[in-house]
Amino acid sequence: MKLPTVKLEPRTKRLVGLSLAAILVVVPLALLIPWGSSARYSAYDEGSDHLSEFRALFPEPEYATRAIVSTPLLLRDVADPAGHLYVAAGVEREYTEDEVEAIVDFAGRGGALLVMDDFQKANPLAARFGVQFDGAPLFDARFNGSRDFVRVDASVRSKAYPNLLLNGPSTLSIAGATGRVTVLAESSRDSYTDVDGSGNVTDDDRAGPFPVAAAVTDGADRVVAVFIADAGLFGNDVLANEDHPLFRNANRAFARALLPLLLPDGQGTVYFDESRHASGLAEPSYRFLALAVGAARSPVGVGLLAVAGLGAAALLVAAGLRDADRRHLQQLTARTPREMPVDAQRARLRALVLGKLDSQANVTDPAAFVRDHRAEAERLLGDAALTSFVANPDAKPGDAEWRRILDAGRRYLE
Repeated sequence: MKLPTVKLEPRTKRLVGLSLAAILVVVPLALLIPWGSSARYSAYDEGSDHLSEFRALFPEPEYATRAIVSTPLLLRDVADPAGHLYVAAGVEREYTEDEVEAIVDFAGRGGALLVMDDFQKANPLAARFGVQFDGAPLFDARFNGSRDFVRVDASVRSKAYPNLLLNGPSTLSIAGATGRVTVLAESSRDSYTDVDGSGNVTDDDRAGPFPVAAAVTDGADRVVAVFIADAGLFGNDVLANEDHPLFRNANRAFARALLPLLLPDGQGTVYFDESRHASGLAEPSYRFLALAVGAARSPVGVGLLAVAGLGAAALLVAAGLRDADRRHLQQLTARTPREMPVDAQRARLRALVLGKLDSQANVTDPAAFVRDHRAEAERLLGDAALTSFVANPDAKPGDAEWRRILDAGRRYLE
């Protein structure tokens, strides 16, 4: 059978060609432009603050693991979510309303959720299950070296998992939660949440105990979701030190105990949502990508996408005119304004380095550590100029030296 042909006017042909070019070019460019540094809590990175060891708890052939790098709207395409698990850790980018609906629908049709968040970016999703991430830092009399390393006890199906090691956790509120809620882990009675951010116990702070992990079940007693108020609970650094005398913990055993709750058949497909890491893709690019996924489901949407693509293409061309030094600086100073003054750039770099050094060296005052133990600090930071810069808050290096310090800082923070 001969298919009918449609003749287009030359002007129409040009418009169609431009539209298709915009769709095919804009999205790949949006993905390739280096908008920020590597995100934390990636299931596909072997760095100390990532989750590759946790992903290894899902071995083939029993489990298949998949990465969501665009948007969780793709969960709508899972025909039968039973035996499928959605995992989000270190939520830095808030969910859109459509994304929340897609994930809730996924869970309602038989899927399961594991959401680990330190603060409140996951609340639009958690709220649909009556759970809230409180956001304030949790401190407890039970801590390990630094008060950021809080110890709590957990229980899954009446089996105890003592001495979980948390790293900078928050807490959960579960009052009014839909379905039945089981607290899996909570802080001690000697804990408090630093509501006012003072770092000390004040009248504005709340006293514990507080839930830090909870499971939500539906009417059929199926675990629909587990929420954990610590993005790094299953981080590589924690799991790798489970037998270390100073950092001994039951985090890996606790993770294994959660698997039968979420995937009771001992097999299934696990989706790690890498799109929640805001430093990997600029927000305008991400919004455009989410729009593309949703719009591609209808002919009208494709037309709207073409119009949006032409505008986005112009913006990307303009963005490509940035000089290399400025683009490199944006990569290093993730989550900072693009026109940040040099003094603010210096302060940001110093804060990032000291923040990582705090965890790496397990010291209560990393700035004092750098000043008082210069040789050891230089060994950890890997660069003498960077160490000198961090040790001296008033340092104002020249342009050439500043570029060298930036490079050293990038290498240390990677």
